[in-house]
Amino acid sequence: MKIDKSKNKLSNYLEDFIDSEYFQIGTKSFRKKYGIPLKGFKFPKDLKTRLTDLNYRSFYTLRRELEEEKWKMNDDAWHDMYDLFEKFPVQGVAVRIFLKIYLLYDFKLYEVLKSNYSINDFNFCEVGDIESIKKAIPVQNNALEDLISLEFGDFPVILKINPAIGQRVLVNYIESHWKLINYYLQKYKNKDSKLGKTRTRNKLKRERDRFIYKNRDLPYKDIVVLVSDKFPTVSKTIDEGSVGKIISLERKRRKQV
Repeated sequence: MKIDKSKNKLSNYLEDFIDSEYFQIGTKSFRKKYGIPLKGFKFPKDLKTRLTDLNYRSFYTLRRELEEEKWKMNDDAWHDMYDLFEKFPVQGVAVRIFLKIYLLYDFKLYEVLKSNYSINDFNFCEVGDIESIKKAIPVQNNALEDLISLEFGDFPVILKINPAIGQRVLVNYIESHWKLINYYLQKYKNKDSKLGKTRTRNKLKRERDRFIYKNRDLPYKDIVVLVSDKFPTVSKTIDEGSVGKIISLERKRRKQV
């Protein structure tokens, strides 16, 4: 399995972010302001299991744990928390849960970053589709949905890219996540469409074949002479037999849409 360099790069940056003077000072200030122990709350033994379970994508579990500690997050606390996280370049669910756990418990729960849910969240890239964008609209908005359909209708599979990514990491992301990308591609693939099936043809040969088809009513031996004069570099294998084959293929191609 190909190593995801994008995720590794972001993981290293996350470590640096936590160790930074900015985040450490902000963490101490936050804990002091809201009455959290300077070294954070005691980390519940079973929280690790429940947070990495498929049913615990959100932060609601931590809210309940905090209520058991007789301390609740008010609106100001949530606002201050997100202000502290704002400087980190990726704001996926996995990243936020990781930072929140550290802020409240002084504990780095790496399993959150390795979970299936963090495939997109914890990365400089994210693959998705047009339907996921429509579902993100908070209330029904037909005009906005129509605009999205118009803009992305022919490009329903979407790759969102963070500006901090480099070319190598981007290529690596596509290679290491090709199964996921291909899943979305197959979801929207039109089996009857010729798009993507058409072979790349040499431009000069294409012009030669069009010329042959245009003059298809002439005797084939005359067409061979004309083609040899007009397209000398791509006519070495042209004879009366190949002229007939090219005309047949061109006729078939023109009947297809």
